[in-house]
Amino acid sequence: MFRIRFVPFGLLSNKPLGTFFTMLPIRFFVNKKVIISTYLFTRFYSFKMSNLRGANGELMVDKPRTRQFVFELRLSSRVVVVSTWVAASLFPPIRMKLKPKPDSHADFWDSRLYESDHAFVWKHGAALVPLLNPRPSERILDLGCGTGQLTSEIGAAGAETLGIDSSADMIGQARQNYPKLKFQLADARSLQVSESFDAVFSNAALHWIPDARPVTQAIYHALKPGGRFVAEFGGKGNTGQVMAALEQAGAADPLRTFYYPTVGEYSTLLESEGFEVRLATLFDRPTELEDPVRGLEQWLLMFQQKALDTIPPDLRRKAIADVEERLRPSLFYDGKWHIDYRRLRIVAVRI
Repeated sequence: MFRIRFVPFGLLSNKPLGTFFTMLPIRFFVNKKVIISTYLFTRFYSFKMSNLRGANGELMVDKPRTRQFVFELRLSSRVVVVSTWVAASLFPPIRMKLKPKPDSHADFWDSRLYESDHAFVWKHGAALVPLLNPRPSERILDLGCGTGQLTSEIGAAGAETLGIDSSADMIGQARQNYPKLKFQLADARSLQVSESFDAVFSNAALHWIPDARPVTQAIYHALKPGGRFVAEFGGKGNTGQVMAALEQAGAADPLRTFYYPTVGEYSTLLESEGFEVRLATLFDRPTELEDPVRGLEQWLLMFQQKALDTIPPDLRRKAIADVEERLRPSLFYDGKWHIDYRRLRIVAVRI
């Protein structure tokens, strides 16, 4: 008696590493007591997904196939298993194309590089905490908490904090950094809370969400009446020189994935959703990068991946070099690269 069947199954971890399996069992039934089975496993290994996406957002992965043959001889209730691996080099590589859903938001963040090379994000944000003025026993939401440094600083004042971020990698690192604090994976546009907060704090996060109104509405509903909203993020003209250089180097509309409003535009949005604006200011903050040689390149790879994804993969390295050449006269000085940041700082109250 001969029987064959195909049973696919899979496992995908919640980290940027994933493994996909298919299994093909082939069984030979000699008689009721003797069964000889052969299993063919094919494993596909994917790896860090950053810098591997095509112009349309699909994941492009070139990896070899590794096949495992498992021979199983079953005699009555006893099982003897012999397993052997076939070297991956014996099989040609495959290319996988995984297109994301239209409403999906891929996690491009690398928390390790964020902490090691871009600490300026939370270091500059620390100046916003006194404006928040957290007090003991207050409940404060840190929206876009990243790896948790400012959440910790707010908590040090005695406030009960909750840090949220849409990046699983960032949240995982925040939990490792501050295991006694609460962090949650959440999308700011659809945020729902079971208990209101005395204040919502956000540093360097809101410009990543072009659809600003749902975020504003979620913040309003997260606050108690009279609750404070204190935020700082990219405003009109933020990284203007970098955006222009990227477009000249071949990136398609690099501003399309960002929200850089004017003072009037954002104040009007807040007031239309039930806030009273107490402070709104736009200011220049040129920011020095860590690495004097590769600082701009590292910044582009961390914060401008979506713009770089619109450039064909074989031309991206040249495009980065072109951006560096265009910006060197204005943004490289005192022996360091700088970014032409402009920040919008907001204090508002739910009425």
